[in-house]
Parts: sequence; structure tokens; C-alpha cells
Amino acid sequence: MKNAVILFSVLSFIATVGLLYVAFFPDFMKEFYTFIGLGVACILAAIGYTVGKKPYGYMGLGDLFVFVFFGLVSVCGSYFLFTKNFQLGYATSRNSYRNDEYGSFKP
Repeated sequence: MKNAVILFSVLSFIATVGLLYVAFFPDFMKEFYTFIGLGVACILAAIGYTVGKKPYGYMGLGDLFVFVFFGLVSVCGSYFLFTKNFQLGYATSRNSYRNDEYGSFKP
């Protein structure tokens, strides 16, 4: 099982680098490297969730890490990936339904 998790983590990383290259290269290189770091952190969080000496998925920290990495990071990251625009208010539900004529959120 551990080998399967590592194999698919490597495959996920390869797919992530390809997607980020298409989305950010060459105009947004700072964001490219930021997303590479976030991708590595998410992969390590996924591995640490179930594999290791003390997988935190079976402790009280599992829900917190799922919310952060598979909730906030993935949703806000996907939004930025497509729009190249982000403000902290986008992560709150009160702004999630307000769009102006340009498709961006109003504060």
C-alpha cells in the first residue's frame, strides 16, 4: 500500500508540473514556483494522512488538514489557476456568489 501511495504521488506531481507549466509559463514564474511548493505540501499532506509511523488521519488533526489542503488550498488554488487573480475574501462564503460583469468577485 505504501508503494502505491508513493507511486501515485509521483504521478500526481508530474501531472501537476505539466498543468502549471501550461498555466503559468513564462509570464507568471513566481506563481509557478509557489504552486509547485503548494503541490509538494499537498502531496506530503496526503501521504502523511495515511502512511507513516503516526498517520494524522487517525488522530484529531485529520479533519483540520483535510479542510486546509483539500478545501482551502485546492479551491482557492483552482480559482487563481484559472483567473490569475486572488484576494483573501474569495475564501469566505459571503463573497462566493457576488460577480460583477467581468466575472470577478466584489468585496
